[in-house]
Amino acid sequence: ATGAAEMLSTHVLGLRPLLPGGERYAVHPNPGGLRHCSGRLNFANGSVDINWQHQSLESRFILEIDARNHRNGKGEIEMPLFPTDDSETHSPYVGLEGHGRIWPANSETDLGAAGILDEPRLSTDGKRLALVVPGGKVTRLIASFIISVLRV
Repeated sequence: ATGAAEMLSTHVLGLRPLLPGGERYAVHPNPGGLRHCSGRLNFANGSVDINWQHQSLESRFILEIDARNHRNGKGEIEMPLFPTDDSETHSPYVGLEGHGRIWPANSETDLGAAGILDEPRLSTDGKRLALVVPGGKVTRLIASFIISVLRV
């Protein structure tokens, strides 16, 4: 695809291949003023579906990566965090559905059991959290500045 459709897929949805065949792919959503977006990227050996929701009133961003049909791929995720004016005193929380909080990690966080392949790291500007997730499963991440909103 070229033109507007490609721009929506790669920039707004944030889904694009990093290696031939999609062995590694990127998910870097850029919601702007949109509230939700979904789409699919097909590879020779499967597909990845992305669905994200920006719930600004609840201070929450939900990102779902469905890679059940792309078992051998790995997704390089950059989760938007939407810092607020009081971000210096309130850090964002990121949870993984079914496993609880993964960022900031605590002594009880078992990232390997949660299916997170690399230690999550915060971008230098504090606006994104980078992590790597495996193929073959659905990964649902929830980011919020209000920990009770995570409900994971």
